[in-house]
Amino acid sequence: MQAALRPFTHMQAWLAPTGQSGYYYHSELSADQLAWPQKGRHGYDGGDHIRLHYHTWTSNEGRLRNAWTLMWGGLGYVNNAIGDIESLDVSMIDGLTEEDRAIIISQLKVLRAFHYIKLMDMWGNVPIVTKVADPLNPETKPRSEVFDFVLQELLDNVEKLPLTSAENIGQVSRAAGYAMLAELYLNAEKWKGQPMWDECIAVCDKIISGQGGGIGGAPQLSPDLTALFSNTNSANPESLFQFQFSREAGFTFDWAGFFFGYDYMKEVLNVGYGGWNAFVVIPSAFDAFAENDLRKKEWFLFGPQYKYGTNIPVLGTEEYSGKPFVLVNSIRRESEGDLTGPGSMTEGEENSGARFHKYKSGTLDDPNYWENDYIIYRLTEIYFNKAEANHAQKQWRGYCRSCGAYQRVAQESIHRC
Repeated sequence: MQAALRPFTHMQAWLAPTGQSGYYYHSELSADQLAWPQKGRHGYDGGDHIRLHYHTWTSNEGRLRNAWTLMWGGLGYVNNAIGDIESLDVSMIDGLTEEDRAIIISQLKVLRAFHYIKLMDMWGNVPIVTKVADPLNPETKPRSEVFDFVLQELLDNVEKLPLTSAENIGQVSRAAGYAMLAELYLNAEKWKGQPMWDECIAVCDKIISGQGGGIGGAPQLSPDLTALFSNTNSANPESLFQFQFSREAGFTFDWAGFFFGYDYMKEVLNVGYGGWNAFVVIPSAFDAFAENDLRKKEWFLFGPQYKYGTNIPVLGTEEYSGKPFVLVNSIRRESEGDLTGPGSMTEGEENSGARFHKYKSGTLDDPNYWENDYIIYRLTEIYFNKAEANHAQKQWRGYCRSCGAYQRVAQESIHRC
């Protein structure tokens, strides 16, 4: 069954923020919440991150080519596994039944659909390929046709998946399949050219009511902001689909490169890793959080940085070498006296921007140090999907923007998140 597991383990390379130039890198850095600005002598990298931020990419982007290779390679692993397992003589394999095989094939087809959701999101019109090297040079299909293929794959297979439970954490199970359908329906107006708000709301309700199962029976919102991303998050009842990482098992969820500053972060957090001083939170995105918003406190590193458990400042190593290191909500050359300018992607310094710190590994002496799983779908997202679909549905059907009816529906859902 290693063939069935290989596509899933490969997927973390392009989906999770583990340093690869895959889906995560491109989808996040081309949006409006994260950026990778040049910081002094570091981070220009041929202008790759700058072009992505300003949407001035070319037809010859090496990182985008890498994403294409990673994602299509993963799809090839899925197709290869489906073909191999469909051809097995089950009677020759101890412990494997026809029912087992049918479930595994359904899981793989749903995983293939997930690959296509992300491929379609990235490139729009892409080939539809279900067999390895057949054809050798497939033609691209319109995004609407790819959408129809993905939707049918999910409708044909999701109900055949086992219910999500504590026994199948990390596997492709029914709540995960429903979450994929919710994402697909929510984007139908863009991807298909036809809104599917009712379908989105209906499948969100299936997840919320527990019809897809859940790690805790039915999915439950996490009681605090940190538990779902902590180093004990593997069995968190809010998760619907996740990568199971484990430092102890030699498969660490290594987000440090993208999200953390240099080795001084070891002193700040009492951990064994530093990063590339890469991703920063775009100042306007950080400003969108109210000062009393708990997420602003729990999910970001900002302001003066101190050695763990003390009030001793950590010192900078570049523009602020030998001086207290303070993360600021700007991307400009403040060390050179620019305290009010708008800044730009080429004017960062070592301390520019708040840093995303949602996932926390714990300290070196923590028995669960760096045992975090990566959460792909969670219940909070489903509530937001339903809220957005409710909102859009009532707009689309002609509700007045100023009447407030759709706003109350959306707000009631969002406030639960």
